[in-house]
Amino acid sequence: MLEIIISLVFAIIIVSFWIEVYLKEKKKRYLIMIIITILGEISWFIYKGYFLKILELI
Repeated sequence: MLEIIISLVFAIIIVSFWIEVYLKEKKKRYLIMIIITILGEISWFIYKGYFLKILELI
């Protein structure tokens, strides 16, 4: 459970960093990086099996 929370916080920090950079620079490549980061985090969660545990909690 603690590992899931730490992973979620880490994912939110990474995505918020890219969003902040995108808002400053307004370049499309940063928007693409946000999408790639989110997809990467989702696939990692599915690989680790956390996705089903999060759905069970909801």
